[in-house]
Amino acid sequence: MIIIFMVLMFITVHRIASFQIRPLKCKPGYRVSSISRVMINGISSYDVECMPFSDNPERIKDITCSDGTVPICNGTLGGCDQHPDSWIGGVKVVPYEEDSSVEMLSLIPYCCNASNVLVHGDTCRHSRLSSLGRLLTLATKPDEIMQGLSCQVTRNHNGRIYDVTLKVRSCRFEIEQECCNKYMFGYFLHNFWNKEKTA
Repeated sequence: MIIIFMVLMFITVHRIASFQIRPLKCKPGYRVSSISRVMINGISSYDVECMPFSDNPERIKDITCSDGTVPICNGTLGGCDQHPDSWIGGVKVVPYEEDSSVEMLSLIPYCCNASNVLVHGDTCRHSRLSSLGRLLTLATKPDEIMQGLSCQVTRNHNGRIYDVTLKVRSCRFEIEQECCNKYMFGYFLHNFWNKEKTA
């Protein structure tokens, strides 16, 4: 099942002023699998798709979520860096104005982690979505989650922004078996160590 959120990106100052912050959160056991840019009736839009980690989303245990690092449009990667096994489980769309010469929206990631989802930080890759390029969608592979998010603006010789590039960091994940859950294993080692000390 795919959950598609349509987010209109308003262009004029009036539209930006009237835009309300809108949190778009995936259901528990789901992750953001793609971010797309489209045009609807001449207005720029974002599609955010949520996909389940497995055929049975209830397999994902002890999920906790919180707001991630706010992306800064200077190329610095923000997102879900508070927890090594976190993933983007939604975004919060907010008006972003770097200066008076540009009006646009910013995506603030909503970060989640679970007791049995392991993210392989050494397998991450980066992809870009330019407002001027032909690529329309940034999508993860079936075994990947989105973990980082940033943006970069490009100006012309007059200082006006003519291109906005969205950058996403995607990493491989795996769902741990009940017998091998990293938190259960840590709990076992903790108890074993305490028994050895008191023996």
